[in-house]
Amino acid sequence: MDAHSSQTTNGYPVEPPDSVEGLKALVVSRRLEFPERMRQIGMYAFQHPHQMAFMTIQEIARATGTSASSVHRFAKTFGFDDYTALRRVFQKHIALTARENDGRA
Repeated sequence: MDAHSSQTTNGYPVEPPDSVEGLKALVVSRRLEFPERMRQIGMYAFQHPHQMAFMTIQEIARATGTSASSVHRFAKTFGFDDYTALRRVFQKHIALTARENDGRA
């Protein structure tokens, strides 16, 4: 999904981004306003994609100094059904990165 398509009038996506790059594009578009906790989670997500791919919602909450409900809201903000759906995007990113790196070896 293009980060700039399928959005409601309030700026939130109808469908979640299907890649980490799409998620980043949505965040940096500045069309969404983020409370401090959401910014903390977002910064952590992009700085630590491996952790986002494999840690539980409780582990991410501890790592970001937030709560599991804040992590859940972060996922919902981007149109994901739940944290597990968001985590799959990071898992896909890790798998694609690994394949690209294997091709260079």
